[in-house]
Amino acid sequence: MSVNLYGLGVQGLLVAKQSLDTVGHNIANVNTEGYSRQGTVQISSGGQQFGNGFAGLGTQIDDVVRSFDKFSFVDLQSNTSNLNYNQFFLDSVTRVDQVVSDNDTSITSILGQFFSAFNTVSDNPNSLESRNHLIEISKSMTSTFSRLNDQLELQYRSLNNDVENIAQEMTALAKNLAETNAEIQQVWDNGSKHLPNDLLDQRDRIILEISEYTDVSTVVQDNGAINLFVGTGQPLVLGHNAFKVEAIVDATDNSKLELALTSKGTTQRLRGELMGGKIQAVYNFRDNVLDTTFNQLGQTAIGIGHLINEQQKQGLDLNMQVGANFFNDVNSVNAMAQRALPTDDGLGEATLGVQIEDVSLLTADDFELKVLSYAAGPPETVQFQLTNLGDGTQLTLPAAGAQDLTVSRNIDVAQYGFSINVDAVSVTDPLQVDKRFELRPTHFGAQRFETQITDSSLVAAAGNQILITEGATNTGVSKSRITQITAPNDINYPSPEDLTTTPVTPAKGLRIEVVEAPLGTFTYQVLDANTGVPIEEPPGTPLTGLAFTAPQQTISHAGFDIEIAIEDTAALDSYTFTLDYNETGAGSNENALVMSAFQTDKTLNKGRSTFQDNYALMSSDIGTITSSAEVRVQSSEVLYEQASNRVTSYSGVNLDEEAADLLKYQTAYNAAAKIVSIADELMETLLTSLR
Repeated sequence: MSVNLYGLGVQGLLVAKQSLDTVGHNIANVNTEGYSRQGTVQISSGGQQFGNGFAGLGTQIDDVVRSFDKFSFVDLQSNTSNLNYNQFFLDSVTRVDQVVSDNDTSITSILGQFFSAFNTVSDNPNSLESRNHLIEISKSMTSTFSRLNDQLELQYRSLNNDVENIAQEMTALAKNLAETNAEIQQVWDNGSKHLPNDLLDQRDRIILEISEYTDVSTVVQDNGAINLFVGTGQPLVLGHNAFKVEAIVDATDNSKLELALTSKGTTQRLRGELMGGKIQAVYNFRDNVLDTTFNQLGQTAIGIGHLINEQQKQGLDLNMQVGANFFNDVNSVNAMAQRALPTDDGLGEATLGVQIEDVSLLTADDFELKVLSYAAGPPETVQFQLTNLGDGTQLTLPAAGAQDLTVSRNIDVAQYGFSINVDAVSVTDPLQVDKRFELRPTHFGAQRFETQITDSSLVAAAGNQILITEGATNTGVSKSRITQITAPNDINYPSPEDLTTTPVTPAKGLRIEVVEAPLGTFTYQVLDANTGVPIEEPPGTPLTGLAFTAPQQTISHAGFDIEIAIEDTAALDSYTFTLDYNETGAGSNENALVMSAFQTDKTLNKGRSTFQDNYALMSSDIGTITSSAEVRVQSSEVLYEQASNRVTSYSGVNLDEEAADLLKYQTAYNAAAKIVSIADELMETLLTSLR
């Protein structure tokens, strides 16, 4: 009997000792982040039959388990991801907000100074001092655009660094998780069906760290290991196998880095905009805020540059020549090519360009261009589908059917103020259906914006001597402008009515007619606008039946060069231009007044915005986004705190409870020790009685 009593006491001692050890382990980890309170599961050892009854065999520890609520932990994962998304997004958009609203980088003030300088030129059109001041202010304005663009570029590069860092961190975390899985699985495979609690806590801490970067979901395997999936279900860890996260170049824009999962030579691009956490914040901020800011800033720069340049060409400078570009040409070959980015999709190669046509219709949107059909011909034809990435609207280009590229390689997108040039299609790798391009009409506008004019005498403040009027019955689309005045004393040069002669000498004008007949073949003639008789140059050689090369040609007659651009269609077309002497042109401030009025003219966004309005709208949009982000951070912080408290209340160590357990298990230990002591005394008494 005493032997059995001794065994019961020893069992009690061991159980109480292990319980005390567990309580001590809890107390020691009271400040350990992610630690879950552990507790012993004590069960009876059963009983043994003696005669007509059973005698108990004591107690034992069945398991040491941690206090863990799966649903609270999953909620914490979700809120961890949400908080990190909102916090990263807020930090990023705040930096942009500070840049666009900072006095040193804001363009609002310098825009006012620029147009004020133009007003001064219009007041004193022959003053070299006011003209020089205009050029200096213009340089300051374009450099302000450049500084602002550079600040945005810094943030763009910073985001690429963030993508690289996220890739490295997630790869390291995935590896750690896989290694922890392997340790847990090893314990399980060694025959123990009791999971190691501290390893489970370690694994949960890794999962929460991964949750900072993306949404995660887990599936527990039968051997205790887990499979972890990120974003919309892409596997990151499968048991003890981890995928690698890499930063790779975007399929369209090589200045942008994306994330991809790689394993055994295969690469899967991640849809960052659906990942949640910091990853989604990086993608959404870059695509929806930073790119939009680039576009809006570029829209303003292109609007100023294109309108001033075009108006310069309508006037005369101090040398009595047609005005040259004041700013860089927004439709230079490099600028147009930079706006069309082909996607690396293996569906053919082509060189496209985007030409700015009408800044009033130009938006701050990006577009996707998809090939609907292409035939190498002859004739070579193509048709596209254009998708506005801002609002999702789609256009078929051309709407009437495939474009005959042998007639024109320019496809007009009148709704958005630009056209698409199909410059070349690879012969060896032609376009295939679904080939995609990304069109970014305004993205690089501020980056390339610079003052080109340096000689103040070249400011075309005066009105042009020649007025151009297009014929009312023109078919197709045509444009014309005087590019140079070569000989204003030419006998055929347009002249005003001369009232000093008797009889009065009537005004002299010219009419240029461009005719397409047969289809695709153009000729032109130059006629006296009053009589309709062909002029002769030189005398005896009438200017009729002359070859015109579409789509654009400069012809030189009557003392000036005129550039004529036509946009042909499938039908036969004809174009007429009348050129008359502008009596209020030369020596006036007419053109400077027009350019200075651009400050208050609503020339952007379909006549709704001035240049300063457009910048203010951009600043306002960013400010609104920043304010909304602040509210979302505050809300997500509350939700995260609540989720964290729920986990802590269930799994955290409470020192008061542990102190109570210490007393309980200490008492049990002392009682068990007393049983052992009594059993020892009984045994000693028994042995003594037998001597």
